[in-house]
Amino acid sequence: GTYNVTLVASSGAGSDTEVKTGYIVVNPNPPIPAISNSGGTLMATPSTGYNYQWYLNGSPVSGATLPSYTPTTDGDYTVEITDTATGCSSTSAVTTFVGIAGVENDNGLINIYPNPTSGLLTITFNALLGDDCDLIIHNGVGQIVFSKPVRFVSGMHSFEVNVAGLAKGVYTLTIADGNKKYNHKLVMD
Repeated sequence: GTYNVTLVASSGAGSDTEVKTGYIVVNPNPPIPAISNSGGTLMATPSTGYNYQWYLNGSPVSGATLPSYTPTTDGDYTVEITDTATGCSSTSAVTTFVGIAGVENDNGLINIYPNPTSGLLTITFNALLGDDCDLIIHNGVGQIVFSKPVRFVSGMHSFEVNVAGLAKGVYTLTIADGNKKYNHKLVMD
């Protein structure tokens, strides 16, 4: 909106008033952007009409000034959009991106079935994995929606996990074994 400013000066000799009409203009912030993950590329919405700056763990990503960004590092991403006409800006909520650091080709070490699933999932591990692993499931925007530590003894290992509480969609199931991560696409139907 546009606002007037009134200045009143007073002294023992009297007072004077000065009014500046339409002196202050307050522009609205752009809408808060949303981030979606499309095949490993982060996409900002709205996708046109603004300047963009992507941030990783709170620090600007050099050269990441387009409406989309393909991460090269796991971490917490945000995008700031700025209206070029007003200079006003808004920042998205944090999106955690996983899938880059330490991702290994599992070469059949891990089997997940049935996939797609609507509830009970069986995960089988080969003996080459360590005794302690973590099972983590991320949704399409990188948020952790399921996490469970897993402890095994040597040999082939298998366990079942009920994921019936997850909404229909595509997820990333990660098995973290020390510094190694093994990602699998999981489809809930």
